[in-house]
Amino acid sequence: MTLREKVAYIKGFIKGGGINEENLGQIIELIVDALDEVASAINRLEETQLDLEEYVESIDDDLASLEKDLLGEEREPGFGDDFEEVECPHCGEMFLVPVEDFLSGEEVRCPACGKAVVPGEGDRANGDGK
Repeated sequence: MTLREKVAYIKGFIKGGGINEENLGQIIELIVDALDEVASAINRLEETQLDLEEYVESIDDDLASLEKDLLGEEREPGFGDDFEEVECPHCGEMFLVPVEDFLSGEEVRCPACGKAVVPGEGDRANGDGK
């Protein structure tokens, strides 16, 4: 019997016979049984929560290690100096392009629509000169 079913049973038991000296012990026993199940469910939730916290911490550690490998120890997480923001002329999506690609004028693919974009072309045409 699920916890919800036990609570419904207790409600029905009380509603059907009321609370009196004859059934008070039985009602208390049913309530204690339901509370025991509530306590067990809370314990299972706490254990699951702790497992999830440990898992998220391990993912965070793995991500930090990956960032360290990709960016190097001396690098700050803010790597915006090595990238330029480009707007796709086809879909208007903004995305980052490495400075080398931006300056080379070679086309890249927009991650949103997949169409070819020549970084810096629109900026040079507008006279922005980034």
